[in-house]
Formats: sequence, structure tokens, C-alpha cells
Amino acid sequence: MAIRVYGIPQSLHSLVKEFHTKYSAQSKSDFVSDTTFLNYAHAISKGFLTINDLFSALKYNKIEQQFYDKIKQYSNNKTYLNRVLYECVYSRIMILERKESYNEALDLAYALLKTCEENKQDMQCADIEEEIGYIYYSFENFSKALVYFKKSHEVLLKTTHNASKIGGSYINLYAAYASMGDSITAIKYCFSALNFFKKIDHKEGMRVAYGNLAIYYQNINTDKALSYILQSMSLRNGSIDFLNPGLDENSLGNLYFRKAKLEKNPVKKKALLMEAETSFEKAKRIATLTKSKGTLKDCYRSLAVLEKERGDLVKAYDYINLYTIYKDSILKEENTGSSLKSALRYEFDKKEQKQKLLAEQNQAVKQSAFEKQKIQKNFFIIGFILVSIFAIFIFVGLRAKQKANKIIIEQKTEVQDQKMIIEQKQSQLLQSIHYAQSIQNNLLKSETDLQKIIPDSFIIFKPRDIVSGDFYWFTKTEAGDIIIAIGDCTGHGVPGALLSMIGITSLNEIVNFQKKHDPGDILKGLSVYMHTTFSKDRHSKIDGMDFSICKISAAKNKLYFAGVNQCLYAFNVGSGLLKIEPQVSSIDGIFDISGNDKIISKEIDVVAGTCFYVFSDGIIDQIGELTGKKYLSKRFEESLFSEKATSSVVAQKEVILSSLGEWQGNFKQIDDISVIGFKL
Repeated sequence: MAIRVYGIPQSLHSLVKEFHTKYSAQSKSDFVSDTTFLNYAHAISKGFLTINDLFSALKYNKIEQQFYDKIKQYSNNKTYLNRVLYECVYSRIMILERKESYNEALDLAYALLKTCEENKQDMQCADIEEEIGYIYYSFENFSKALVYFKKSHEVLLKTTHNASKIGGSYINLYAAYASMGDSITAIKYCFSALNFFKKIDHKEGMRVAYGNLAIYYQNINTDKALSYILQSMSLRNGSIDFLNPGLDENSLGNLYFRKAKLEKNPVKKKALLMEAETSFEKAKRIATLTKSKGTLKDCYRSLAVLEKERGDLVKAYDYINLYTIYKDSILKEENTGSSLKSALRYEFDKKEQKQKLLAEQNQAVKQSAFEKQKIQKNFFIIGFILVSIFAIFIFVGLRAKQKANKIIIEQKTEVQDQKMIIEQKQSQLLQSIHYAQSIQNNLLKSETDLQKIIPDSFIIFKPRDIVSGDFYWFTKTEAGDIIIAIGDCTGHGVPGALLSMIGITSLNEIVNFQKKHDPGDILKGLSVYMHTTFSKDRHSKIDGMDFSICKISAAKNKLYFAGVNQCLYAFNVGSGLLKIEPQVSSIDGIFDISGNDKIISKEIDVVAGTCFYVFSDGIIDQIGELTGKKYLSKRFEESLFSEKATSSVVAQKEVILSSLGEWQGNFKQIDDISVIGFKL
């Protein structure tokens, strides 16, 4: 089915032209004309939102807000102004959600919810709570999304008979429960939504419900799920669903993929995989067209699984990398932090409002008591005197309280200013660190570069923080020898990264310009370079650097190795695992090598089919979530030589990462990880 993309409808084009014509002819600004232009801007913004022209929709929404600000100068009708403000801000929230600017949308939603609660606008509160739930759902905070979906749903059941709105709220509840793994409750709400939409022949609602039923049945009954998704796509009639772009196509691809996995006939299996790929690619095109990061993330994950099933691990790895990039883009910590601040600010404002109301009630009680005492003074002179004295004490207390409140307000303002300065500094620091990451990445060669000189090879490089204290380096000399090195600088983040960049620069100087190619000579030269760079008159103490380097001589069928606190693994099916120990073992690593020390490279005969591995200690030091213990060398060696990893060194990379991931679970990475493997 072809993708249908709509241009600007003629009616919308005419409306825009009419707006600009009348605005150009305007002679003066008054309440009537400004209200007219506000209504024009609101209608135009909604029209552009319908066809997903988000830039134009936001432009006219801002124009709508400008006219609202003008109207406030003419009118004191709070009911009317509140309604106009709600429509303007609610449209802005919808536009920002469609742009996936979720943080800004959430800030506006909480602010608008507070205003509607103060004005006791229950229906509007339900609509905003639904949008807040949708934003949290986009953040994959399903429990928080469920809270707001339930609030909205309960209000709708009490205040409206609009089957379309109620059906939509059932769909939201289905999505939240399904994402949380409660499939029984989820499917109940999905069928409730479908029944509501069928009653009013709401085709768009029926389409969404059928699409969700297809997702639910994909693990239970593939044919039934396929029937539902085809019903959903037929109701869409080839147009793009801008709210969930590419969702049906991606679901259809997943269903074809599941059928392919169950199919034993190779020809039919291949055809089903082609059908799945076609659907995933179509979903990807739609997501790219609509700039939907969420759908692109799902598409790349689906394509990665498909290519893995075909046995093309290189493509699968490329797709899973793209999936990770889009997932991190949506769920990065800044988003979570911003949404949390919005929620906390909303809860704080609610508590502050309750405290203010309670204080006013207390003040009213005190005032009532004071009035009674004033009445009694007419009958009892002594009582009058006592009440007067009491009033003086109250007055003095109020003055003291006002003074204290003033001090508190000044302190609060100062704290807020300091907070803003800290946030700005933090933002600048993060920008600097990300720039440092870009510099470090440019210094490091890629895995593809290594595979050009050693085809059966891989690189695992996983920094603990944004930048890494680990580094790797390799080159091919004019004589045809290949030199590979890995360094591990003490510390993480920026300090380790700075030391690693000096290490890379030093190796380029020693190998490429000084023409030292023996691992022992390179190691000694690196030590001299470091001692020269960090002279004692400037630094009393420099953190250490562990280092290993090997040279492959194809002409002699030899491998030469030198290391400081890092060993070399060599594995051959005939002779098994050989662990070559480093020449130097010390606390400060390469900094402990003195000028008189001589490093002699270890020589290893290269037998065809032998695999070699150099690595930092980061991988064996990772902590397991379930045991609280380190990964250790034993598990690392088991992942290297398992049955799944015997076909090629490239295949071992996936096995290593899978084994390490299962061991770590959700436990945070504690050290930079670097591994290079190659087969000769």
C-alpha cells in the first residue's frame, strides 16, 4: 500500500491568505479585531497540526498567544480569558509532543493543570492529565503514566458521555498495563475501547484498537494478530498516522518475522523474512519522513533481530547501534531529570496552595476571636484594656513575622539565583566534556580500520563515563608489521581521558616518527615520554598507566609482546589457552619504569588459526547484579572459548558482550572496558 502524504489543503491555504489580507488592512487594534485574529491564528495552527506541519503550527500558535496578551488589556472576563488561554496552551502542548520536545511540553502541562485545578475546570484537567500520562509513557515511565491515565479516565466517566473520549482513555489504560506486563487487564481495556468506538462508528478509534489487539495477540496467535493489523491498516486507507507514524507497518513486519521463525520450509521462510523487511523499511521511511525518533528506534531494533535471524551479524550489529543511539536520545538523563523537576514543582505548588488556604482559615478564626473581644469591651472596661494589650502584642508579632517573611523571601531568591548559576555551570561543563568526547573519538581508530589490516578481528570499547581513561592504538608499518596496543590510565572521566590522549599522541611520535617498532623499545620510549611530560618540578604525584603492546611480523610468523600490568591471551585449538604475563607489575604501571630498566619483548611463534586478545582490567572487574561479585578472568575466558564463539573472532564479540550483560544486569558499570581480539 502506497504512503499518502498530504499537502496544505485548499481550505487551510485560503484561511492563511484571508488572515494575512485582513491583518494587512487593519487600521487599528481593538478587542473585536484582536479576538478575530486570535480565532484565525488558532484555527490555522490546528490545521497545520492536522497535516503534521509542526513548524507552521507552532508559528501560528505563538501568534495566537500574542493576540491573547493583547486581549487581556481589554477584557476582565476571567471565564473567557481562561478558556482562550487553555485552548492556546493546550495546542502548544500537542505541538511540542508531536515534535518530541517532551520536557517543554511537560512543563507547560503541569502549569496549565495547576491553573485549571484552581479554576475547577474538571474536563480540562482530565484532558491535561491524559497528555501528562502520554509524555510519561513516551519516557517509558509506565507506572507514572498509568497514574495520570487513571485520573483522566475517572473524571471522564463522571463528567461526560462522549464515547470517543472515553474510548481513547480505555486505549491509554490498555497501553500502560500492556507495557507493565499486565496483559489480562490490558486486553480487557482494549476490547472496552473497541466497543465504544464501534457504537459511534469511530473509524480512527477502531483502527487504533485493532492495531493494539494485533500487538497483544502477536505472541499468542500470529494469524489472529495478522488479521487485526490488516483491519487496522485498511481503516487508515494508506494515509500516515501522525500520532503513531509507522506503528502498523512495524507491527506487520514483526508478525511476518514471527511466522518466518516458525516456518521450517527454507523457501517460505526466506519469503516471509522479505515481507518482514519490506514492512520494517516502510515503517522506517514513514518515521524518517515524520521525524519520529520513537518509531525509528523500534524499526532499527526489529531490523537488527531480522538480520541476526538471517545470520548477517555485521548488519545486525549496525542496526542495534542505531537502535541504541535513538533510545539514548529519547531516554537520556536530562529528560528524566527535567520531567522530575516539573512533577516536583507541581506537587510543591499544590502543597503550598493548601498551606496558604490553611493559613487564611487560621487567620479568619483569629480575627473572629478578636471581634468578639471588641464587643465585650463595651461591657467590661478591664476586658477592653486586656484586649487592647493583646492587640498590641499581636501587632508586634505580625510586624516581626513580616520582617522574618521578607528575610525568607530574600534568602529564597538568593538560593534560586545560586541554583540557576549552578545549573548554567553544570550545562557548560557537560558541553565541554561532550566536546572532549568528540576529540577522543577522533583520535581513536574504528573497528573497521582494524579489520582492513586484520579481517578477523574486533574491538570492544565501553567508557564508564562520557570520556574514557582507557585507550587503544594500532598501525601497520612500512615493513608490513602490525602494531596493536591498549592502555588503561588510572581514574575515570576527564582526568583519565586527558592522560589517554597524551598516551595516543606519544605512540604516534614513538612509532611513526622515531621509527621504534619493537614492543619493548616502544614501552620504554612511552615511559620516557611520560616522565618528560610530567616532570617532578610540576607534579609531585602522577596516576599510573597499565599498558600492553604487541607486534605481528607476518614475514617471520612471529608475535612480539611487552606489557605493564596487562597480560596477553593466545588460544589455539591444538595447544589450548596460553597466558603471556607482562614484564612489569607495579602499582604506578608505566611510571615505575626507570631510565636504566631494559624491557625485552617476549617472542611467540604464530601458528595458523591462533587467536590473540589484549584487554584492560575493566572487563574482569565488573560487578554482577545478583552476586555482588566481580566478573573475573575465568568467566571472561569461558565467554572466549564457548561453543557459540568458536566460529570466528568477530562472533566472539557478541558472546562476550552478551555474557557480560547477563552478569552485570542493571548494576552500573564501574570501570572503562577495552578488549581487542584478532585471529592470525
